[in-house]
Amino acid sequence: MKAKTVYVCSKCDYQYPKKLGRCPQCGEFGSFVEETYSPPVVTAETGARRAVSLSDGSDAAPISSSEHDECRRSPTGYGELDRVLGGGLVEGSVVLIS
Repeated sequence: MKAKTVYVCSKCDYQYPKKLGRCPQCGEFGSFVEETYSPPVVTAETGARRAVSLSDGSDAAPISSSEHDECRRSPTGYGELDRVLGGGLVEGSVVLIS
């Protein structure tokens, strides 16, 4: 990979890709020094990472054709939310609503 320029605070070693007037970590003014950074080369000996597929290679199927156990759902009282959740909250599950 190509070497990149990085700016390092001479007081606290904070690194940032652009030169800043004041270090956000230690608050020192005018302390950034330009340095070059070359990412380490990854080889088989150094622990190359590979993409791993969790698929078993079968084709995708519609969710309506899957076999699943019916579970008890508690309606929330909000029609649209119940529709999205498939009828309500499932006992013992966690749902993140934002």
